[in-house]
Amino acid sequence: MDSVAGTSGHQQVIFQNENITAAAENQNQGSSSAPVQEKRRPGRPKGSGKKYPDGAPPKIKRPVGRPRKDGFPAGSVNPPRPSRKPPQNDPAVLALIASGSAYFPGQDVKRPMFPNLQDPNFDGEDWMELSRTKPGVFIDTLIGFLAEPNPVSPAGTVEDAFKTHLGSLVSPRNQNQSLPSLYSLLRTFWLPTSPTYFCLTGANASRPLLEFRFLYWDPQPLVFNGISCPSCSTPLINKGRITSGPVKIYDLERPFFIIGCEYVCSSPSCISACPEGRKFASTDPVIFRSLPNTLAEEFPARLRQFDRDLGSGPEVWNWQAVGVSKALWNMVQGSLRSGVRKEVILQIISSIQHSVPEPTTLVAEEEEEEEPQEQNQMIEDTVQHPPMAQGVSALPSFSCQS
Repeated sequence: MDSVAGTSGHQQVIFQNENITAAAENQNQGSSSAPVQEKRRPGRPKGSGKKYPDGAPPKIKRPVGRPRKDGFPAGSVNPPRPSRKPPQNDPAVLALIASGSAYFPGQDVKRPMFPNLQDPNFDGEDWMELSRTKPGVFIDTLIGFLAEPNPVSPAGTVEDAFKTHLGSLVSPRNQNQSLPSLYSLLRTFWLPTSPTYFCLTGANASRPLLEFRFLYWDPQPLVFNGISCPSCSTPLINKGRITSGPVKIYDLERPFFIIGCEYVCSSPSCISACPEGRKFASTDPVIFRSLPNTLAEEFPARLRQFDRDLGSGPEVWNWQAVGVSKALWNMVQGSLRSGVRKEVILQIISSIQHSVPEPTTLVAEEEEEEEPQEQNQMIEDTVQHPPMAQGVSALPSFSCQS
């Protein structure tokens, strides 16, 4: 009995396998004979959009918002935005590859803030050539573009700050006197300053708080052997600070002022040439040539006198501008070497000095101006085309005939 049951079970398995094989063959034959339907591509098929009559131009949508004053289109008719993916021959990509940096497709290459900084008519005879051949004339030209009155502050005038600093400075009367207290105690060339807020709220302070920047330049006591006269090699006598006024130096932000000192040579040869002796200012080129390099590099400005000494007279030290800061000089030089137009350089300096409005403020003001205009437009559209109530069809019009 067991053998008979085993034989029947074996035959049943064989029959099932044959049925499965036959069904698979029939399915393959049916699939090969039936056409394969292609999968529809994503997106709207071509020609399924709005149809316009032959020769009729497409309907132009009404712009959203009020017309712009700068000539650009408004609202929904803005021009298409350029693709963020840089093309293969993009100058920024080629420059990145030429510099040796790795570039990967799809990498976001940042462009400069100003797209037209490069001057197509830029030549070596412009500011770059002038700054290289005649730096004094170039600084005079730059000062002429940056000329503006002395800064003002609600905490006091810059003239009052100068008088206060003159009283606080200690100038040596002879060669053996010690360093000024600004150098010996504070260890700096800059006189103390405070922000406007503390200058306004510090009325009860023990010493007045001043906002404007002043630099006290007296290198003679900082040199170990003193400074000698360039004409007779006699040690110069320090006559102290120049009280007629400081000189102005234009900076990237607000200008600062330099309080100088007067050096005099009273040797017989110099007195015979000048009745009062030869007088020098602490900012004259001949004085800088006598200083160590580390000390001369501490001076934070580039002055316009490169070939002659201006002296310590009141015709020079009277609040006039005589130079620019090293930071401003380096910024202008770097921009010129990059081919930036001088108009753009002056615009950047003006933006730094006088600040620019925040973009969020401008957008908020434009939105506040556009909201009433949009509401008025919506009211006009509603009056001209009133909406019909739901469920009420348009009634035909009847005319009464007598």
